[in-house]
Amino acid sequence: MLYLLPALLGALTLFTGCNAFELATATGNEVCKQYNASHVAFDYAFRGTDWVTNPKGAWKCGGSHQSPVDYMTSDYQYVPVNCSASVQLGAPNVSSAGVLNLPQWQIEVLGSFKGNGLAVPVCNGTDVGCLNSPGVQPKYVYATIANYHFHTPSEHTLDGEYLALESHLVTLVSQKDVPACPAAGCLVVWGAWYRISNSQTNNTFLDQIEPYINGSGAGCTALPTDKTINLVDAFPRDRTYVTYSGSLTTPPCTEGVLWVSFQSPLQVSSQQLLAISNAMNNVRDCLHTPQGAACASTGFQADSRMLQDLNGRQLHKFSPPSGYQPS
Repeated sequence: MLYLLPALLGALTLFTGCNAFELATATGNEVCKQYNASHVAFDYAFRGTDWVTNPKGAWKCGGSHQSPVDYMTSDYQYVPVNCSASVQLGAPNVSSAGVLNLPQWQIEVLGSFKGNGLAVPVCNGTDVGCLNSPGVQPKYVYATIANYHFHTPSEHTLDGEYLALESHLVTLVSQKDVPACPAAGCLVVWGAWYRISNSQTNNTFLDQIEPYINGSGAGCTALPTDKTINLVDAFPRDRTYVTYSGSLTTPPCTEGVLWVSFQSPLQVSSQQLLAISNAMNNVRDCLHTPQGAACASTGFQADSRMLQDLNGRQLHKFSPPSGYQPS
């Protein structure tokens, strides 16, 4: 049985770089106007290695269950499942949207999100994702979408390989549905990789977003009021995924995040990747950051945190049943 999350009334909790702020449900233009740039400031000059000792004390990234990690396929723990035991992507979408270039060199989609069946299994009342409850019949809860954003190159790696692009759909499971979750909810992040297409064919999902990416620097561009983006197209049709317990990949790097990473990379053309990379590079100002000299000398065009140690955590691989086709 599926348990519906209570409707969000009046405001939508959004995460910029996985940091929360409140934004009233609005049109794309209003979403852009109401964006609050006073969120916690950080940069990728050292790809997050300096976040542990932030001198201002605004945050401190640390812990033994941090993200991202390397998905080493030889370490996968294979979990035999049926449809009732794995996550369900449903048909999420976003309308009344704006595409935001953050000063952190990150591109995000903000707006009115609908999960439409984005469901997460919970076992024994506390085990979100059922990582530690083999053979237990799960209860399903719906996750509420917070935001959707990109990192380039990828944050998670596959057998040591950085892929061209990684997208994150950040969602929340309500404490009302799972009392063991914190008051703000349990975080579940759904990730997808992109590889450069050999045929240089444009990705049709990214085609919907690319025209609204501000290539001249930080800013927000509203989508037409009648435009709805189908987020199902942002994930592969092969719903095989790997999951583990990790953290946010941006300050304050909060742990207890359930990661759901689909294993079949999508395709992106070089032109699309260049548009995204150039937009983030135009936001990045090496000369006016505290680490300006190091930033300029490394030449990183990246908004991805360095890999973190697994520290004994297991990578659980879930595969759909034979013959399964997503709706």
